[in-house]
Amino acid sequence: MSDGHVYWHVKNPWRKYCDRWWLHWLKLPVRLLWDIGDAWQRSRRGWAKGDIYDLCSYHAGLTRGIMEHYLKHHYGYCTETPEEYTAKLQTIVDGWKAMEDFLGPDGCLMSIDDEKAWRKELWEKWEKGMKEFTEFYPSFWQ
Repeated sequence: MSDGHVYWHVKNPWRKYCDRWWLHWLKLPVRLLWDIGDAWQRSRRGWAKGDIYDLCSYHAGLTRGIMEHYLKHHYGYCTETPEEYTAKLQTIVDGWKAMEDFLGPDGCLMSIDDEKAWRKELWEKWEKGMKEFTEFYPSFWQ
């Protein structure tokens, strides 16, 4: 650092006191307005403009939550025993949870071809849960 060059990889502790570090506080009212707008749109049409940005993660989380509610309150079983119904729903919930984990925290779909064993395991759980979900889906409106 003594040669007169500025090295950007060295963290400057005084950086937060200069420039415009405080601008993040101005984003809070804007985000609040977006949340209010999204809530209004969800109340009118069932989905919001903000849901489209991360649709896969949003849908996986929403469906998993609905399936967990079905599992907790035992809605909908008519031909199965409660134990069979619970086992099927648990497989479905595990599948949607696996998809959420597979998508990652930022919602970007990871490659299935990756050699990591945990990704293949998540994908197998997802496929098993989706198979049960497609077989079980028509019973939701009976």
